Formats: sequence, C-alpha cells, structure tokens
Amino acid sequence: MKTVTGMPAGSRRAVSWNSSIMSAVSLSRAIDRLFIVDPGLHRLLGGARAALASLLAGAFGIASALHLGFAITTGAVGILFSMIAPLFLRDARRLDWYESLAWQYGIACASFAAAACVSAWPAVGKAGFVIVLFCSMLCQTRGPRTIGCAFLAIAMYYLGLYLHPAALQAGHMLAMSIAGPASVVLVCRVLLPVHAAPTPRLIARSVSLHAACIARSDVSDAGALDAMAHLLALNEAAIALEHHASTRDEGGAHALHTALVALEIASARRVLNRDRTDAAAAALRAAIARFESVADGLAARITAAPPPATPRPARAVPWTAGWRTLAWLPAIRAAAAACAAMLIGETLSSERWMWAVLSTFVVFFGTYSCADTIYRGAQRVAGTLAGALASVLVVGAAHHANALVVIVMGVCVFGWAYHILHAYGRGVFFLTVLIGLVYAQLGFEIGALAELRIGEVLIGCAVSLAAALLVMPLAASRHIATRSHGLLAALRELVHDRDDGTRPGAAQMRAADRRFHDVRMAIRPLAAWRMLGASGDARRLSDTLLLCWLYGRIVATRLPVEAGGPDVAFERPARAAVVTRIDALISDLDHGRSMRLDAAASVGHGTLAVAGDPPLPTHRELARLDAKLTELNRAFEDALFGKNTGDERSHRADGSALAPDVREAIRCSGI
Repeated sequence: MKTVTGMPAGSRRAVSWNSSIMSAVSLSRAIDRLFIVDPGLHRLLGGARAALASLLAGAFGIASALHLGFAITTGAVGILFSMIAPLFLRDARRLDWYESLAWQYGIACASFAAAACVSAWPAVGKAGFVIVLFCSMLCQTRGPRTIGCAFLAIAMYYLGLYLHPAALQAGHMLAMSIAGPASVVLVCRVLLPVHAAPTPRLIARSVSLHAACIARSDVSDAGALDAMAHLLALNEAAIALEHHASTRDEGGAHALHTALVALEIASARRVLNRDRTDAAAAALRAAIARFESVADGLAARITAAPPPATPRPARAVPWTAGWRTLAWLPAIRAAAAACAAMLIGETLSSERWMWAVLSTFVVFFGTYSCADTIYRGAQRVAGTLAGALASVLVVGAAHHANALVVIVMGVCVFGWAYHILHAYGRGVFFLTVLIGLVYAQLGFEIGALAELRIGEVLIGCAVSLAAALLVMPLAASRHIATRSHGLLAALRELVHDRDDGTRPGAAQMRAADRRFHDVRMAIRPLAAWRMLGASGDARRLSDTLLLCWLYGRIVATRLPVEAGGPDVAFERPARAAVVTRIDALISDLDHGRSMRLDAAASVGHGTLAVAGDPPLPTHRELARLDAKLTELNRAFEDALFGKNTGDERSHRADGSALAPDVREAIRCSGI
C-alpha cells in the first residue's frame, strides 16, 4: 500500500479535501444536535455567561485582594453574585434589565451584611437563616427577578454566616463586590448580549431541525417514541419563539403563529397517523419551507428595526394585594424542615450544618407535592454522591496545577448553570465538584470534607421528606388533578364551536400548550418510580393526556365552515358532545374523583350522535379526540383516585394477610 507521502500531488489534495469535507459535515451535525437539545442555545449561552462572568469577577477580586494584602475570600461576594445573577436576568427591555440587576445586587449585599452583623450571636444568626429561607420560599411564584433575589439572599446569608467577617473585613468585601455586577454587565450586555436580534433566528433553527427529524423518522412502532419526543420539543421551541418574536415585532407575530401552527399540525398528523407515505413527508417538508420563509423574514425585520420603544407595562395588582398568591404552604414546610435539619446537622458539624439547611431550601423550592419533593431530594442525593467522589478524584489529580484548577472551576460553573434549571441532579453534581475544588484551594482536607457534605445533604433531604409527608402534605394525585383541570379547561376553549366561526387565537392555543407541559411536569415524579412498579398508570395517564392535547389542537385548527357539504350540519353537535364530555371530566376532577364507570359507559362513543339520529359522519380526528377523552376518564380512575375493578375489590375484601402491592402502598402514603 502506498503511503500518503508517496501519492501524487493531485491524490494528496483529494485526500485533504475529503478530510476537510468530513470534518465540516461532522461539525455541522454536532451543531445541529446542539440546537436540537437546546432550543435557541439558551442554556448554552446562559452557562457561558455565568462561567465567563465568574471568571472575570474572580480574576479582578482575587488580584485586587492580593495586591491590597487582603484574604482571597474578600472577593467572594462579587464572585458568587456573578455566578447566580446571569441565570435570572431575563427582562427584554434594557431599563428593566438594569432594574433587575440593581434589585438583585441590593438584596445580595443586604443579606450578606445582615449575616455578617448577626454572626457574632449564633442563636440570632440561626433564627435569621430560617427567616431568610422562609421569605425566599414565599417568593418562588413571583417571576425571574424575584426568584433571583431569593436565591441570592439565601446564598449570601450562608456566605456571611460561614465567613463571619469582622466589620472592617465585611466593608472591604462589600466594596469589592462591585466586581460582580460590573462583570455581569460586561458579559451580558457586551460580550454575550442577552435578547439580541439573532435570538429568534436561533430558536427558529431549532424548530426546523425538530420538524426535519420528524420528517425523516420512522413513525412505526419502533420510531414512534423518538418522533413524539421531537414533537414535544418542537412545541416547546415554538412557544419560546413566539414569546421572543412578540417582544420585538408584534406585527409579524400573527403570521409567525399561523406558520408555526401549520407546521405543528403537519408534524402531529404524521406522528399520530404513523403515516410513512411520501405524500405526508412532502406535506411536512412544505410546511417547514413555509415556516422558514416566514421566520427568515421576521428575523430580518427584527435585525433591521430598532427595539420598539413601548411603554413599560403598569402593574395590574399592587404588591400588597398579592399576599394570597405567595407560596405559603411550601414556605411553612421548608421552615419546619430547616429547623429540624439545623438541630440534627449541628450534631454532625458545628460549622457545616448550613449545608443541611440549604438542602431543605433547594429540595422544597419549585416543588408542589410530596412526589415532587421526593423526586428532587433523590436527585440531590445522587448528584451529591457522584460529585463528592468526582471532587476527590479531581483534587487529587490537579491540586497543585493552579491553571488547571481554574479551568476545571470554570467548567463546573458552566455545567452547573447549564443544567441546574432543567436537569437538577447534573447541576448538583457540578456544584459539588466546584465546592470541593474551592475548599481544597483554601486548605481543607477533601476526603473528610466530602464525607461531611454527604452527611449534611442526607440529613437535609431526609428531614425534607419527613416534612413533606407530615406538614400539611399535598398528594401528587391532587396536584396532577389540579393541573389536568387547567388543561381540560384550555382544551374546551379550543374545541368548542364559536358563533363567529373563527379559530382560537394564539393566546388560547399557547395557553393550552403551557398547561399541558405543566401536567407533564406534575406527572414526571410518579412516572420515575419504575423500580417500584408504580409508573404504569402514571405513564398511561401522561400518554392519554398527550393524545387529547394533540387531537384537540388539530380539531381547533379546522373550522366547521371549511368542512363543506353535509358534514357542516353534523360537526356542530359533535363538537358540542365533545365539550360536554370535557365538562363532565372537569366536574369530576373538581369533586376529587373521576367519572363512575357506569356513567362513562353511558357517555361512550355514541355522544357523537344525537339521540334518534343516524351516526354522524364526523371528522376522523374529532372522533379520535372523543375516544381519547373516554380513555382519559379510565386513566384518571387508575392513576389518581385508586379505583379498583371488581376482582381487585373482592381480593382486598377477603381479609388476606398478604402484603399489599407497591402501587397501593404508594397511593396510601400520599405520593
């Protein structure tokens, strides 16, 4: 075989050209894959902003501290602020963005100063920690700005209690903390600007790639799950795209919504009908082409036009009128768990008990039921165990290589910021590795520190689980029923017959989409119990709700006046029958039970025919929606309300001493 050096010049150029082509193709596929898993590269850019801002603040703070002869921890406030703040600065208008930055920085400094002042009195400091945790939990329903303030308040209070600086040192730390907001402004407004004009174009590319994957996928039994996953991701990207477009070009939002809905309906029909014909693929490709044309025109107008000078929206409700919408029950549970974790954690370590209290905060934050809390706690324990092991290995391998340690820290900040809001366990893993590196650089022994962190986290999660089950618990079934009620109400708004013959607007369509994704998040903890054999009913409920949502969206885009011929006279009562079924399901959810099986049998598929009339030649997808609503009633029976068949009922009534099945045990426990 001839070597490359022995080839003629033309052959060597051909080999080099082919290698370049293969490299370009591989890079293009990698970029496409990144757009698929991260619509609009939102998480990638957010992680990059947090990592870059932290590195800049750290470089300035540590260099200044060493130059002035201070301890290197003097820059800790600015570094921690620049790590957290970029995740929650999401205002579209420039003035609002700077206002959010000012609020978050002010809350962070005030919380750190308060902790530094009371750190000399341990009892007062502990009481203040619980108060800050309680107030932070209350604000979790108030939007990104307030959530960012809550996270910064709890993090800075922890930092102040742990470092317990003297008054002069605390003043130096607050003075040097200006590096935090300065680095955030530099990164988020100059280097990697937020809400830039290319953002809709990036999200549109993600939408097109998901649709292209559906067009190429095998929608048979083997590939149906993959195609359905792309369909759900396409809808999430479409919601984000419409949100960004509406803030920059309200005039083009209607055309974009029309093109997006047409694309989503074409994709849904290919997946639901498992249509592998060339005609279905061609229809989907045509919808993709129309959408790309509309999206490109919209992106070009946004790029060319200056940001709209719209007035700031006035607050519809005063601050003092929203007390009832605060998260009171989660805050009470978290405060009770924090007190118990504080007492137990202090027996393990008088300096690290705050890790147990922080675990109660993050386990309860953003959770609404016992199953949510258990799921979050399991993720935190798994991430902490893996991160502690990884931190021991990384510190042992790179402890004396300062440049390598800084690089690994930057990677950990990026990984934490990239994952923490959507894959909590992975985010905790990167955070644990980062904490191990920081403490190792400060001179602590990493092995003992890792054991201590694992112990404190286990204490916090165990206490949180006990509080979730004992302090005014909310069963997952009730939470799922509430979310399902909202989805059914939105579906009713989509499919009911309008007097003016118009389609539902973009607001109604996207409201149904958001409520479906809320239901998915509520069911996810139950569906995760595969190892206990308890996920079958939850999975069936999730799948049935998914199909009801998809068929409802398809029916909503088809007007009776467009059917033509005799079908028009029959579709109105058919829609009315479907609305009646939805009303029955909503009423039963309100009463905490699903429809009785004998009642469900009397409201079967015959609801699409008026009594005494021949069967209606209804649209295929309207009939399928009616059938799936019937299945939904039975799914509610099995997954939420624990109704049993006659055989199961007699089996449990015979006084058998056999152990109950795992599913019934989980239901009785409130999960």
